[in-house]
Amino acid sequence: MAFYKVQQNTVNGENANMLYENSLDIVKKAESIILMPINIKFKWLHNFLRKNAYPLILLMEGLLLLLKPIKKFAIVFSILTILFAIYIYYSTPGAAILESSMFFSFFIALILTHFLSPSVHAELEVPPKDIDKLIAEIQGKKLSIRQLTLTKENIIAIENNFNNRIKTSKAFLIILWSFFIFWLTQLYMPFLKSPEFATSSKNIVNSNGTMIFIFIFLAVMLFGHSSLKSYSTINKKIFATIFYAINDCMSILDENSCE
Repeated sequence: MAFYKVQQNTVNGENANMLYENSLDIVKKAESIILMPINIKFKWLHNFLRKNAYPLILLMEGLLLLLKPIKKFAIVFSILTILFAIYIYYSTPGAAILESSMFFSFFIALILTHFLSPSVHAELEVPPKDIDKLIAEIQGKKLSIRQLTLTKENIIAIENNFNNRIKTSKAFLIILWSFFIFWLTQLYMPFLKSPEFATSSKNIVNSNGTMIFIFIFLAVMLFGHSSLKSYSTINKKIFATIFYAINDCMSILDENSCE
């Protein structure tokens, strides 16, 4: 009886390990599809790139996703500005109409690039071609609906771990900002009430290099915030692609079982 329990636990452990490996493999496949669609035959090279090159690619791809609306906004705003410039050239309106046309171009470009419908936003965030590629990879594993359900739960746990890391990083940035503001307040507060505040603060900057430190700190914080935002954006895209693909695979299996 004891031997049967040990053997059963071993089998269950192997099944659990298999599900965990499938979960990790699906995440790896999604990363490769989104970050590096080139087919690499050498496993050692793929692992090397995944551990050493993917972090930089993640930041770059995330930054491109963040800049995509800005790029579209610039294009739409430029087109509208050119059209209004042509109209102004031929009709010679007043200065008030000129200023109004610039504001009109700005707000129209903002509406067309920022206030997207849910379907358009979903297509831009997760291209259907990436989902189709991942569906083919998942179907190659020949998992059942229950196995896909458990695999999805494992991936949700991985996503939660990622979200906790993002929250910890954000909390760290907030703490840094708090210390910086406290230090800046303590540095300049004694001079705010002084009539010679301008001269005193200028001496502080010149003597201690405070302004240089402030610029460096703000540059580092800007880089940290943009990197964290890029990292979060691209990883959300990866997990969204995974969940869409798994749901489609489960739907396909459910339809086949009903036939």
